[in-house]
Amino acid sequence: MIHHEKGFSLYNSREELAKDLHDEAIKLMNAGIYKKAMDNLNDAVLHYPGFKEAYLTRGNLRFVLRDYQGSMDDFNETLCIDPEYGDGMAQLAFVKTELMQFEEALCLYEMAIKITPDCDKFYSDRGYLYRKIGILDKAIENYSRAIEFNTGELLYYFNRGKAKIWTGDADGAICDLKKCIESKIPKISYIALKEVKNLQNPNEKLKLTILAAKFFNYFVLKDPFHEEIFLNLYLKEKGPDNLIRKNNGEPYWVSFYFSNDNLFFLEIICKSNEFKRWKTKIDKNI
Repeated sequence: MIHHEKGFSLYNSREELAKDLHDEAIKLMNAGIYKKAMDNLNDAVLHYPGFKEAYLTRGNLRFVLRDYQGSMDDFNETLCIDPEYGDGMAQLAFVKTELMQFEEALCLYEMAIKITPDCDKFYSDRGYLYRKIGILDKAIENYSRAIEFNTGELLYYFNRGKAKIWTGDADGAICDLKKCIESKIPKISYIALKEVKNLQNPNEKLKLTILAAKFFNYFVLKDPFHEEIFLNLYLKEKGPDNLIRKNNGEPYWVSFYFSNDNLFFLEIICKSNEFKRWKTKIDKNI
């Protein structure tokens, strides 16, 4: 029998003690008592070094506390214990996404999904990555896959709807956001309702913004010549330090999609001769 000084309880094994400490740590984390939770998790892995779930939970807690290196260390430890641990791969990928290590993150998601192809969260998190780097068709595709495996998770509809807005698909966005409104869950339904009202009664600026987003996604990104034009416009206004590039030197449009710069950049597009010519053609066809 094992005696643990904190709980004054007797356990049949160190593994049993570690699991009890882990369960208590999760409750403490949910209550926002992070220091005590961390103490429990440290004790859990001390008593049971092969406890991959405890390393995973501690990695998540370290991420919340902005200890990104410590978080990655813990997720890597789960993979040392079990190289086929999809949750460890996916959580490591999420941290790398936040650190803008996108290609490594994509490889990890690919492996995690290969191991557990029906995990909705893996697809949702990969959708977040694609949305972050501006590949919105892939983002929407991954959110859709997440919804296939978990039709009740409203956040997937909300995130897919937001991605659709930036492709210029206002109708598709409204359809997804209405799912959130119908739930009547206070926070998400309120935010979704505001988005839908704006989309159903857009002011001229929003109309132009959605049109510019459509132009960017379906014209600029599919034409290297035009992409280079707008890349140079962006660099001229914001400077090279604001642009993240892939390993092969191609740009990620991180600043465009996931910062306050998105409207700024769409305004650059709206002023361009290329957009004005394209919009004239669209207007004539309406």
